[in-house]
Amino acid sequence: AASCEAKRLVRILLCFHLVGPSSFAETRPSTIIIDNMPTAVVTGASSGIGAGLCENLLSSGWKVCLLARSRDKMEKLAARYPAELSFVQVCDLSKINQIEPACSNIMKWCNGRLNLLVNNAGMGKIDCTTESTSLADFQLQITVNLTAVFALTKYLLPALKQEAKFSRDIADSHGATVIHIGSIASFAAFPKLTPYCVAKAGVAHLTRIQSMEFSSHQIRVNCIQPATVITDWHNRAGMGKEKAAKYYANSHSAHPIGRSGTVEDIVQMTNFLADKRKSGWITGQCLTMDGGRMLKASLPSTKAKVTEIRSKL
Repeated sequence: AASCEAKRLVRILLCFHLVGPSSFAETRPSTIIIDNMPTAVVTGASSGIGAGLCENLLSSGWKVCLLARSRDKMEKLAARYPAELSFVQVCDLSKINQIEPACSNIMKWCNGRLNLLVNNAGMGKIDCTTESTSLADFQLQITVNLTAVFALTKYLLPALKQEAKFSRDIADSHGATVIHIGSIASFAAFPKLTPYCVAKAGVAHLTRIQSMEFSSHQIRVNCIQPATVITDWHNRAGMGKEKAAKYYANSHSAHPIGRSGTVEDIVQMTNFLADKRKSGWITGQCLTMDGGRMLKASLPSTKAKVTEIRSKL
């Protein structure tokens, strides 16, 4: 393990030696040693949690494939790091026919060996009830949040299997890991997020099933289920910037720990789950990160009853 950590630090120091810590945004070196670097694919890489994950991995000695719809945003992020460390794959996950060709490109990029797949991309819409949601809108959210997760894992599984086989007996290897980014909506009922809740429930059970499917190959599958994480999600879900800002300002009190989640919270849990040396015995788990929010229990208000009695007198 010490040898692996030393090699990783050498790679990081080499990056900074080539371009300098303050000039990553201005220039990218043309050559860098990339042999034996672990490889990762992160979906939803253009913003929020996905962008944070990519930055963390790229600055920690990983080669990373960034996958999202926005080429400009991904290229801007990738330009801060040596060119050989990143691969930008444009893919609209709402269009299922784009996923297999995208995965073919990724397989070529990683030479058929992949250490980490983070299925982070997702979308939701506010005020979606059974009555108000069209079948097309329901299917869109199922496609992006669940079907795409299944498809990406399916098409990249050969690369995960190959890496797991290669590193099976290497103690300091990262191995092969799949991490789905879920939500507390997988088990909490939010009546105005019906399609989103259903999709995330599917992701949670897909995690458990895939962990059993892939265990014989030494591929671990886990799911991170956050409560409110401060990103741009609620704005894009239809709340609007002003209401979303107020929502986030008020959301801290909903979590007993005293604050909402941050991108860094998810990044650190991902780092832990991706490291076989630290979490090698963890698979099939849906890990809730909610600052204690789902432990809160509501009780009838005695005060409300007194008020009601007085109003009848």
